[in-house]
Formats: sequence, structure tokens, C-alpha cells
Amino acid sequence: MARDEHEKFEIQFHSKSEKRRSTSCLLTNITPEALTIECNGLTNLQSSWVGKDVDCYFQVKKSSTGNTFFMFTTPIAGIRGYTDGTSVLTLKTPNKLEQRQKRASLRISPPSQYIMGLAVWSAPDNISAKGTLDIRQWGRPVLTYLPEKNYQITLDNISAGGIKVRIPRTEVRNCNLDFSIGDKLFLLLDMWDPDTGQRVRYWLLCRVQNPFIDFVTHDAELGMQFLYLAQPDAKNAAELRWNEEPIGSGLDSIGNWVMRRHLELYREKGI
Repeated sequence: MARDEHEKFEIQFHSKSEKRRSTSCLLTNITPEALTIECNGLTNLQSSWVGKDVDCYFQVKKSSTGNTFFMFTTPIAGIRGYTDGTSVLTLKTPNKLEQRQKRASLRISPPSQYIMGLAVWSAPDNISAKGTLDIRQWGRPVLTYLPEKNYQITLDNISAGGIKVRIPRTEVRNCNLDFSIGDKLFLLLDMWDPDTGQRVRYWLLCRVQNPFIDFVTHDAELGMQFLYLAQPDAKNAAELRWNEEPIGSGLDSIGNWVMRRHLELYREKGI
């Protein structure tokens, strides 16, 4: 069903050096022995991947019961790369599926009153998420959202592992972003936490995951994965100090915020 519905598959590589390394793929073929998936976001293919396990997450849409989420773990059986940038992985057909959703994938379209601000800057390809970074060198953000003031970008949904935003077509032409998979963006996100009655601010380095241009409206939909979190330096508020560890499977604070908002919607509206 997932193959026939062209559902996105996300594979997560096991790694000792990183908490998370994942990419989006499309399942193209199934046999009793192997699964074939195509990926556009993989680079530096390595023959050493063969035989190593990956976790794979996907969902099946059911109109009566909503989405059902599955995952499985299986080894890579083969790798092929093509000149157009497409990579094809052959995975051993798993013995079992688990009905389980990746925590970082639990997402919500938050009530508008909880989003207090959003700003996006383009980050250089060679950006280092180590040490400090002077905010004053970034210049003006290329896209901003300020409630009741500026709507160059809107937040569609958020999870512990990333966000999806929508950019109107007029802004798509003006922001000078290529919307290419793998591009790095700086993100400033201000959210309201009704549990504490306080604003929560996040400075994040993100990776563009799933760029999509709506063929009807020509608006852009942009999925971004959280890579690194930064905090204002205690001695200089104009500088950010990057956390040394990558975000990995998601930010606990955002994941908890999303879960609480899910519960609120369920209690208030029964959804």
C-alpha cells in the first residue's frame, strides 16, 4: 500500500559518530528477498555500507482510521549511484514490521497564537557548528514571520526533529533561495509555552529535506531537519555558542511541547 500510494520512506543509518543520519526515499520494488528504494539526498556512497543495518520508517494512509505508522530494521544488500544524483539502495526484505512511529516524526500544526516569530537566513555551505558565531554578520533574514505584521513565511507543522514551512510564491521569487536538498539554513524560532507562560526561543542550524513547489498556487513547501542548536553566549548576547553534539533524533523540549499540544487538541476537539 505504501509503495502504491508513493509514500515517503525515511531510512536512518546506524552510526557511532553521529546520533542521527537519515534521508528520505521512495520504495520502487518489492520481492520476497529484497526491497529497492530510490534516494536523492545521499552523497559519498560507500561500499562499506553493504551489510550494515538501517532503520526504515513509513506510513500508510487510511481514511477511516487516519495514518498508520510502521518501522523495520534490515541490512543494506547493495548500492548503486547514477550521474543524475539518484542513489538506489537494495535492502533485505525484513522478517517483520513494527507498528511504531519515530518520535521525531510526531508533528503538529500549532495554533497560530503559539507561534510568536520566525526568521530564516541562508547559511554558507562550509558553515561550522563549532565555537561561536556573530549574529551581526548574518545581515537581515531572507524570510520572516511576525504575527499581525509580516507574513513572508508561515509554519505548517513542527516536530522534535524539524519543521515544514510554506512560502508564498511572491516571496519565493524575492528570497533568492534555491530550495535544494542539503542546503543549510539558520532558523530563529519563537514559541509560546502555555504551561510556563513564557516565550521559548530556539536558534537552529537546519538542513533542507523536502522542497516542493505547489503546481496550483506556486507556493513553496520546505521541510527542514534540525541539525544543531545554539545558545546566546553568556558574555556577548550578539554571539551564539553552538552545542557540540548534533541534535540527532530530535530536541526533547520541542518534542514535549508538541506532545502536550497534541493532548490539548484531543481533549478540546476530540481529534
